[in-house]
Amino acid sequence: MDFIPCLIMLFSVEAALWNLPVFELLTRGLTEKQYSREALIAAGIAFVLMTLTAVVGQQILEFLGLTMEGICIGGGLIILYMGFLMVLGRGFDDTAEMTLGNAGCRFAVPFLFGAGVCGIILAYTAEVGMPQMVAAIVIVSILSFGILRFGTTILRKIGSAINLLMILAGLYITIIGAQSIMRGVMGFLNAGM
Repeated sequence: MDFIPCLIMLFSVEAALWNLPVFELLTRGLTEKQYSREALIAAGIAFVLMTLTAVVGQQILEFLGLTMEGICIGGGLIILYMGFLMVLGRGFDDTAEMTLGNAGCRFAVPFLFGAGVCGIILAYTAEVGMPQMVAAIVIVSILSFGILRFGTTILRKIGSAINLLMILAGLYITIIGAQSIMRGVMGFLNAGM
């Protein structure tokens, strides 16, 4: 896989734009300075977790005795589920109580860094190479911070078109999930032969 498709896939699944309405709800009532701080915290936490996954994720998998095929299938199922929810116009329910000051932390995991993002990073770091994956993570993290930081403006400009964008992204994410599952199954079948 080339760098650009990997970057697009990571950005699509990391989903700062698609989950922007959730971030807006979590940060409602904050001052502009507090809002910016929460956006930086969310993007920063996601960056650290994605980078750690790219750098030491494979070693952790080996230590735990997990296979990339299993990660592809498990992550693919989660990505597929996320895509279905987006296509159907349903949100990602998070019933945990939110308090001011922890919106960035609560948003970073699972909305910016979840099992789908983890699975993509683990599955594709070997293919694109560590420097390219870290570069993709840096770019996605900067884009995510910008999207979150200017979220109110983005939502005002996009308006109801965010729903259409979410459905289209959901279709794309569903395809990514299905391909990940197929990749894992093919890996298992090839290993067994």
